[in-house]
Amino acid sequence: MVRRIFMHDPFDGREVVVPVAIVLNETYEESVTTFLSANEWVDDSEAPLVTSLIHVARSLDVKTAKGQALPAGLTMEFRMLFVELRKLKPADPAGAEKADAFDAGLAKILGFDTP
Repeated sequence: MVRRIFMHDPFDGREVVVPVAIVLNETYEESVTTFLSANEWVDDSEAPLVTSLIHVARSLDVKTAKGQALPAGLTMEFRMLFVELRKLKPADPAGAEKADAFDAGLAKILGFDTP
């Protein structure tokens, strides 16, 4: 399934359509692998967190394969580990310094040079 989302181009401020693929038939472990392959910033310093996430994902996959109910604690742990991993994503320093369309419009109104 491919979904379209609208984002602002960081270079010129135009709104662009970005196709985003959503995979509906992945296991928990496959979804972690997909996330890791799409996020190259993850390195060895996150290894303990990634290892824990994969272990919990495998446990959830075993329960799913057997048709058993997923324990709430295990699904909550998967979610918390995933959220913690996402929090470690470094900020884009190059993007932080660039002016957006609002800043450019405000600078134009006030008569300042755009950064």
